[in-house]
Amino acid sequence: MAASGSVKIAEDVISALAIVAAGEIEGVKYLNDQKPKKLSKKAKKHIKLSYNGRNLVIDVYIIVKYGFVIPKVASAVQENVIEAVESMSGLKVEAVNVHCTGISFNKDDSKNIK
Repeated sequence: MAASGSVKIAEDVISALAIVAAGEIEGVKYLNDQKPKKLSKKAKKHIKLSYNGRNLVIDVYIIVKYGFVIPKVASAVQENVIEAVESMSGLKVEAVNVHCTGISFNKDDSKNIK
């Protein structure tokens, strides 16, 4: 017997999935100036969701650690966010746009910059 009714997933849940997935990538220091683990309750403020028909478009704002190649980090973020959101929500992700809003320097790294 098939179940009847509907399942709705709050945007906060999808945002939290995306932000945790982005934070798992090596080279991502912060998401919009905050550590990923502290963002689960406020994830919607750091991830922008929009729909293109039935498909989801996600914008992620990250700060990358100094020394990492930004396009490689961004590509890994895109792949991980798509995998996490699609596998856990069943939604189709059309695109993940990654916005690098800054670089995080370690104290040792900043001494070498002139």
